[in-house]
Amino acid sequence: MTGIEINADAVAAMGQPFPDLKSNATILLQAAQPAMPKLASGKFGLTLTMAVLLHLHPDSEWIFGEMLRVTEGYLVVIGIEKQSNYKVLARQYRQDFESLGAIQIHDVLPTHTTRIFRPR
Repeated sequence: MTGIEINADAVAAMGQPFPDLKSNATILLQAAQPAMPKLASGKFGLTLTMAVLLHLHPDSEWIFGEMLRVTEGYLVVIGIEKQSNYKVLARQYRQDFESLGAIQIHDVLPTHTTRIFRPR
């Protein structure tokens, strides 16, 4: 498992319930913007993001293409699509990722929308 996390406290907390996972995982302790370009294309069978992209500044939306680039299998995006305020940007993940060539293969639309994509 490889993860990108900007919060060192969150990485440290991961060791409490999941010590084996923490010791075997590679965690890049930095923002996604500098981390994503360093990852190899098609490296991951599953890429998951949960309630993170809704905080991404519009100038950094190029990250969506990077997520598809590193994904060989499936991309799972969980987040709020309809809410927008000073710290959360409303997103249209289906449109965002399909415009980059991904194919949505599943969605669930409760409070947090879950969409699963497959890169072409």
